[in-house]
Amino acid sequence: MSSANEPEISQQLRDLQEKAGELIPLCRFASSSKLYGELRRRGRMEHRAESYLLGTFFQMDQAQYLLDFQTMRERAIELIAMLENEEQVRQIQPDFPKDQYEFFVYSMTSCAYENLAEATGQLEGYNSEGMHGCISDGLQICRRTGKTSCISCFREYACDVYMSADDPDIASHQCRLVVDQTSGWSDRGDRRWLASQKLAWLHLLHGRWDEAVAATEQSVSLTAGDSVSLKNESRLRSLIVKDTVRVAMGLSPQIQDDPAFEVMPSATECPAFQLSMDLNHALHAVVQGRAADAVSILTQWDQRLQQCHGTHQWFEVRLRLIAAKRILGDRKSADSLSRQLEQKARTANDYLTLRRLQQLQDSETPSPFAAIAGPKKTSEPSAGAMPSTHPSADVSTSSVASEEVEASADSSSGPVTREQIESAVAEGMQSLPVPTPLGDVIIAFRERMNDLMQDWTEEKFDSLRHDVLAIDSTQTQHFEDAAGVLHLAAYLVGAAEDGDHIWKWANTLATPHRDQGVIISLLGTLGDALRNSGSEEMAEKITAERTEQLFRKSLELEPTRARNFQRAGDHFSAQNNQGEAERCYARAFRLNRTDGTIVRRLADLYNATERPRDALHVLDLSLREGSDDSQVAFDAAMLAFRLKQYDATLTYLERYDTQASESLWTNYYRGVCFYEQGDYAKALECMDNEEVLAESTGWHLELMRAVTKCRQGEFEASQPHIDFVMETPLSKVDYLSPTGLVELLQRLLIVADEVMNDRSLVNRIEDRMLRSGLMPDPWFQELRDAPESRQSDNVRLFRCLVLQPVDATWEEDPDRLFDQSGWTSYLTEWGVLAESEEAAREAVLLWQSRCYHVPAEIQEVAEGEESYTDVPGVVWQGSRYGVDDNAEASLDDDLDSDLEDEEDD
Repeated sequence: MSSANEPEISQQLRDLQEKAGELIPLCRFASSSKLYGELRRRGRMEHRAESYLLGTFFQMDQAQYLLDFQTMRERAIELIAMLENEEQVRQIQPDFPKDQYEFFVYSMTSCAYENLAEATGQLEGYNSEGMHGCISDGLQICRRTGKTSCISCFREYACDVYMSADDPDIASHQCRLVVDQTSGWSDRGDRRWLASQKLAWLHLLHGRWDEAVAATEQSVSLTAGDSVSLKNESRLRSLIVKDTVRVAMGLSPQIQDDPAFEVMPSATECPAFQLSMDLNHALHAVVQGRAADAVSILTQWDQRLQQCHGTHQWFEVRLRLIAAKRILGDRKSADSLSRQLEQKARTANDYLTLRRLQQLQDSETPSPFAAIAGPKKTSEPSAGAMPSTHPSADVSTSSVASEEVEASADSSSGPVTREQIESAVAEGMQSLPVPTPLGDVIIAFRERMNDLMQDWTEEKFDSLRHDVLAIDSTQTQHFEDAAGVLHLAAYLVGAAEDGDHIWKWANTLATPHRDQGVIISLLGTLGDALRNSGSEEMAEKITAERTEQLFRKSLELEPTRARNFQRAGDHFSAQNNQGEAERCYARAFRLNRTDGTIVRRLADLYNATERPRDALHVLDLSLREGSDDSQVAFDAAMLAFRLKQYDATLTYLERYDTQASESLWTNYYRGVCFYEQGDYAKALECMDNEEVLAESTGWHLELMRAVTKCRQGEFEASQPHIDFVMETPLSKVDYLSPTGLVELLQRLLIVADEVMNDRSLVNRIEDRMLRSGLMPDPWFQELRDAPESRQSDNVRLFRCLVLQPVDATWEEDPDRLFDQSGWTSYLTEWGVLAESEEAAREAVLLWQSRCYHVPAEIQEVAEGEESYTDVPGVVWQGSRYGVDDNAEASLDDDLDSDLEDEEDD
């Protein structure tokens, strides 16, 4: 390729890209995709990486409209590989500019992951294995690349996942988080119209007709928003869903009367639209008494979707086809179609499809669109509530022993400790609900375990262990007895020196009950306990794959037992397979809303994957469903407090107080909430109550009294409290986390500055936060935003690792934190924007000198590759770590990887 052709080739590629892009607003996706395919081909041939990336991206995105989910997945996988490995792009264009590549990484990565998830969901089912992991992974990608606006895209996808998991409450929650958004749209624009559509479908399925109508009206209205990217597409899709609701209610469709219908693409240009329209046509035909016409329409799509492996869409078509067959009276054909659907839905773990199918099979007058609720036209009292006759609920009234006494300890994560067994006892070692041959013996075992917790001795532990293991299979012919013994054994593994004997013994007990899912599940739990006991022999003998097989088998045998799913989730969590753990915990929670162990497992997983609002939602839902677990109420209060939802915090604390005896800290948190709401009298009253309960005051109480009295204008009365706070060494405050210290000091700082206008106190507080290593990032940003600051066109991010020696005065230093005693030196990191490494070093050493009087040394500097136009200066002050040989030896790699993470953020 000669250089003389460069401008001409560039223009040709621009023209091709522009022509393909012009077809998108017209919903002519087939023609547009074909042109982007040509752009992709030319991009590779002409060694133009930008054209190749754009062609790949848009073909990926448009494949869903063409029902070509295989191509969608293939393009997404290829795109992700290129965005995560620069060398793959350079195979197309060796001189592709670095900054341009980084822009594509930023702009495309989260979309590629979201499209991969969508394609996989369409091909294999949205609740199939690994799909929950896509949610948390996708959210992490959004945060890593800094595209937090794309989080709403993954929430749209999460709605589909939880819909397939048959949990409309969580699915609705995901939609409402999008609907309630007011700004910060992703590159796709304002997508609230789509979330409203999904809500409408949820309402329709569950017979909430009025809410369904309102949601469709809202969806259509939202498509007119200024930030909606593709108005024709969004309006047409919203009108189609609106017609679905209308036709289901016996009304006529209206889409043909809307001006947007004039740009409705042909079936060739957008098969996805045609599928949705034909589903409405078939539904209308059934409502009008022409079920045979509906069968004809649906049969064609049933075959086509099987050919293109559009599993998720096929589920919907097949359900409606079965309904039409049943309405025609063709039960034999309907039953044959049902068997195939049930098999595929079970493989995909699509519990909603299975429940709708069951509803069709059980109903004498089946719904033409396989609704779950009956043909009511009134609103349900609770928008998120499920019908009381939910057929997938765990309705067993004779729960096995293990289900009644399940421990909260994670016995699959390692050797079972005394604390874990104590936790198991705290969950409640209750008696068996149904008399069994070994019932009294197992009750006695539990009483001994409870006694063991009250007065722990090795002798008692060994005695109980011996007696449990002495039970043989001739005594456990009733499966509940076998379950009770296996459950206890999992907490009595100890060092597993006789692990081989225990495993053989357990299998002997379980074998006669191999058709009972709970027995298989408990055997898996015991296997994990043995495998993780510290015994190398057992770790080799019982592999993670072996116990995983047991858990999966238990779920197949009993797909409606909540604790089986919880135990499976524990296994996957211990294996760091958080996606499968979430799928199992979510299913367990769907089956049992009030089990404290289950709800806390799911909430903890959401928190661990940075989804605190989702965690709070499941805690709140559990409480609304009647949970009497006080820990659930307390966890909800703490999470609401963290999210600054102070009204909700007070509600949860009140619920906690009704379920547990009065305890420390609740009055404190209640007081902070009243303070943030401006009710200063109640705030002080709560601090007084906390002091009475604690039988002494505390640094946190004195600080809150100080800021509260200042807010009341009682500056003189606040002074003793301020003196207490400023004069108390932070090392004495051993009951607050660094985050708690920061939040309280920030409250005092704001009051000193904005209410008291006391510059001297402001300086003292700032000095204290800086010296203790607790200065929040925004404080440094404010310094750099000062009017006198000077921008530079070429600053880079430097991370400087500092070694700070300390002398004999360290132990008495008033700003030393409580867990930093005994240090001879510590390591800390500073982030700084500077024009050179020398300038970065100079700035960091100057700031560090304000933290301690002994000169510090810079151990390592890592320099970011990207340059910025910004104000030079410190960006953050990092945490501190006491120096030991292991920490010092591993710092280089950690620093480099942290730098990459920081640049991504």
